[in-house]
Amino acid sequence: NTIAGRTTLELTATGPFFEVEITDTNSPVEQGESLEVDVAVENTGIDTGTQDVEFTFDGAVEGTESVTLSPGNTASRTFTYDTSGDPPDTYTIGASTDNRTAEETVIVTEKQANITVTAVEGLSDGTTNDTYQSSVTVTESANIETDGLGVELIVEERDSKATVFQETKTPGEISGESLTV
Repeated sequence: NTIAGRTTLELTATGPFFEVEITDTNSPVEQGESLEVDVAVENTGIDTGTQDVEFTFDGAVEGTESVTLSPGNTASRTFTYDTSGDPPDTYTIGASTDNRTAEETVIVTEKQANITVTAVEGLSDGTTNDTYQSSVTVTESANIETDGLGVELIVEERDSKATVFQETKTPGEISGESLTV
């Protein structure tokens, strides 16, 4: 005997149920900068509840915040992570509650040197065909090792911006902290 028919199954949610979403990051960040991760949590359940929201970086729990929400309410949290100990690479971050996990990739880039020309001497607003010996002082303020850094000096004509002189010095041609071109 075969019985044909249709049955309706009704599911009713019970208790709190916390959805989680990573809403924003400041990725990419330079190594040593703080990564900021914005997270939204929503209680889609039928009861008020409290759950921990865990933030992970590359699989390790780096932060936890407790969130209490009534049904239908949302809370936002920002997690901050110091990337000083992490080499440049692409990493997976995560945010999770008891019920859900959200993941996203972020990028930590190599720290860039902060090069500033602090003095230029020996140039004036002379005329064409004058000969000048200039000295350019360059400083680096991001605490980056600059061995192997080359320098390029370009002199442009004031009105047309046409290059009238260009000199490139490779790392082996630079000694000490000053360069004379």
